[in-house]
Amino acid sequence: MSLTAWQESPACIATYRILENDKLFDAFDEDGLPFADAGAATIGHLLLFFGTGHETELRAKSYAKTFLNAFRKLYLSDSKLSRQQYTQAFVGLSEVFTNKDSTLLAIAGVVHAAFYNGDSE
Repeated sequence: MSLTAWQESPACIATYRILENDKLFDAFDEDGLPFADAGAATIGHLLLFFGTGHETELRAKSYAKTFLNAFRKLYLSDSKLSRQQYTQAFVGLSEVFTNKDSTLLAIAGVVHAAFYNGDSE
């Protein structure tokens, strides 16, 4: 089952907290982008997005790696990722971070598919 709406789910909460965290991405302030409104926010409107051709792709891969490391440390009880989970999440996050029109819901969707799909929420 895919994640179709921004909600109080583990994937959405993790996405919001990781991107908002001042020590990680600091992509927005919680006061300026409340959780309830965050799902529709696009990458292009966040402080971290710079659309400059090939550099965007490299930066997206870096963001995907940073996001996965933070997710693993903060949200997985067993911090080991299977190769399949890592590859699925890394590729998906890289694609999302490359596109300025991607939403935070799209990021949460990648997280949900890689780590929570099949779990009851």
